[in-house]
Amino acid sequence: MPRLDRSQPTQRREVAWRPQRRVPQRDRGVRYRTALPALIDRFPPQLTSQTLALAEHAALELRGADEAGATGPSTVPLLRSESAASSKIEQIEVGQRHIARALAGYPTRQRAAREVAANIATVREALRDAVRDLTVARLNDIHRTLLPEDASAGKLRAVQNWIGGSDHSPRGARYVPPAPEDVGELVEDLCRFLNRRDLPAVGQAGIAHAQFEAIHPYEDGNGRVGRALIHRVLRRRSVVNHGVAPVSVAMLSRKEHYLDDLAAYDAGDIDTFVRHFATSAMAAATASRQLTSDLADLATEWALTPAVANTRSDATVRRLITDLVEHPVIDTNWVMAHYDVSRRAALNALDTLTNAGILGQTTAARGLHVYEAVDVLSLMDGIEGDLREHLAGHT
Repeated sequence: MPRLDRSQPTQRREVAWRPQRRVPQRDRGVRYRTALPALIDRFPPQLTSQTLALAEHAALELRGADEAGATGPSTVPLLRSESAASSKIEQIEVGQRHIARALAGYPTRQRAAREVAANIATVREALRDAVRDLTVARLNDIHRTLLPEDASAGKLRAVQNWIGGSDHSPRGARYVPPAPEDVGELVEDLCRFLNRRDLPAVGQAGIAHAQFEAIHPYEDGNGRVGRALIHRVLRRRSVVNHGVAPVSVAMLSRKEHYLDDLAAYDAGDIDTFVRHFATSAMAAATASRQLTSDLADLATEWALTPAVANTRSDATVRRLITDLVEHPVIDTNWVMAHYDVSRRAALNALDTLTNAGILGQTTAARGLHVYEAVDVLSLMDGIEGDLREHLAGHT
């Protein structure tokens, strides 16, 4: 059947549920309707002049925020905040303290911290070689990075999935993605769309993300991979060249609206979806500028602390405060290895910053003492709340 006009609502196919294992009686004999999204590679999105102007303005805002943070220490914190928010949308919630511990290789019992660390690696993988065309194999590599221990990682799904409703069948599901036999064609079409350069960058990023979510091509991890693709488009189209824009933070700050936006896309209302996505992108630029500014102010405050200001310019203490923003959780061995200093010199520097209130000491595991730049972690944890307040003031 023809599927080339994305301005029309998603088509549906009615299917009888055939469970692969024993299920409760009420989940037997279920009939459901799978989505059949339109192909988008050759579709020129019909966007209003207002939406096109908003998308261009969003791209300018994102580019400006990225340039503002290019020479500062905010690129890694922005990536971590973005990945934490993208995971939180999927009900994977953990504070930046535990994320930092997981990334530094310290023990953490919080599985969510390891999952966010994998999400950070996924975004980096999506950005790698962003200038090159995306292929299905490359997309599978990105997915494999997110779920390295999952047997289904890096493979397009061969089973039916669904969102909401019963755990045993698509009964009562809020959304049933395309049947497995349709996934391959849809993903190949999406990759071709992602490789285009004749569309507004912000609009392309938003449409690609929404189409990916409509396809739901993997058994798990679709939301996080789909949001990683946003960053790939923005990097490929030279909108965000240095770090990442915290788009997921903006989406999380207005999560119900985000889900409504995806429903609008499913109904064929691409213009509304792109307009709302561009608004989120502009909010992300605001959050990026704010975090960059706050971290720069914090680093300046540290440098003016007497315990730091009264040391030599090449002292380990001074070198440490330039790295704490990107490495907010460290230990003695890290300082020794990173700066090639003795244990005594490392301990002296850590004690100096602890006594100055810049670091806090805690125990990560038996016999393992770590030092945390608590103010950095607080700024990163607070970015979502700050953005929610900003958006509330502009509605």
